[in-house]
Amino acid sequence: MRIPPKAAPRLGATPANPVPSNVTIGVVVAGLCGIVATFVPQVGAPQVVQAATIVATAIAAFVHLLLSGHGTLLARLIQALEGVAGQQVAGTLEVRTEPPTTGAAASHVTIISPAHLAGSDVAVPPPAPEEIGVALVHDPAVRKLGRKPPREDPRTFRLARYLRAQAPPATAVDWTTKVTDWGMMGNDKVGDCTCAAAGHLIECWTSWVDPQPVMLADPVILAAYSAVSGYNPADPATDQGADMLTVMNYWRQTGVGGHKISGFAAVNPTDQNELRSAIGLFGGVNVGLNMPVSAQGQQVWDVPADPSAPDAQPGSWGGHDVPYLGYNATGPVGVTWGSVVQITWAFHEKYCDECFAAVSPDFLASSGIDPQGFNLAQLLADLATIPPAS
Repeated sequence: MRIPPKAAPRLGATPANPVPSNVTIGVVVAGLCGIVATFVPQVGAPQVVQAATIVATAIAAFVHLLLSGHGTLLARLIQALEGVAGQQVAGTLEVRTEPPTTGAAASHVTIISPAHLAGSDVAVPPPAPEEIGVALVHDPAVRKLGRKPPREDPRTFRLARYLRAQAPPATAVDWTTKVTDWGMMGNDKVGDCTCAAAGHLIECWTSWVDPQPVMLADPVILAAYSAVSGYNPADPATDQGADMLTVMNYWRQTGVGGHKISGFAAVNPTDQNELRSAIGLFGGVNVGLNMPVSAQGQQVWDVPADPSAPDAQPGSWGGHDVPYLGYNATGPVGVTWGSVVQITWAFHEKYCDECFAAVSPDFLASSGIDPQGFNLAQLLADLATIPPAS
């Protein structure tokens, strides 16, 4: 997947004929080595020759500019490589020198990101200016996913069966207002989003009945994740995520951190009124999203201007479980990675493929909120008539 590049160093005014010191030359070489060290793992072994060719060309250009007196261009190359060498992650930027078309005076340097090399032997154009310096809002290095594709079970109840005729849902609902610290719940290190979502729902529900809401500790969430997925903290290879239905059944039968749900039903994610009703009645819903790479750079999750772009495709980043704990005119309000995130209705419609409403004693009984319009007694009676889902 493509990771948006970090900000490129600004190339300001430079002396006409700079003379690089030994230190500067060392920085240049270190920068080039850093590019190789980072670029090769990103593209894989088949592209090693290409990477070596790019670096060799950059070194040749450096020597050419030094000997031919192109002072300003040389200074730009030096400054760019110094910027690369100074990055926390070396090699975030690449430097390409392109041959002149009409003579040496036409030589120039272009700053590009490794992503724009596209793993191809064919030269690709440099990024548009607006693409350079796009910061990651959700860095995948510390924002893990972990939702597996939906698992179907014909015994799963559908919420629509239990909703009585009722007035249209409210124009806006927000159950997040009583929580000040959501916690990462391990989802910055492993793909336990399905269990972290349960933890965030529990925290939300208990915030409406207790001034000190229950925030389950990371080890508690990770224990649930291990139980449902086989994750072993001593073996990173076992961090393979989990499907939401398995987690919902575990939550009902065993509980997460001592908190069980009485039952759950599937919500039709394409029916906005049903979704809004579920959020209002049950204090939130548990939602599965096929996350696009484009969301990594968004404060508000929305469909990009070009929905056909590779980074806009559903699942191009991966599957994620996000509880919706409110909604407004813009769209659902979710909680993930320790923060509240605004989502647009367009994003939900394009990327959501499953949703569950859970009946929680933490919220429905203790809070005194009556889920009017929902046949809770019938759902619980139905649950008692079937064996646990596998």
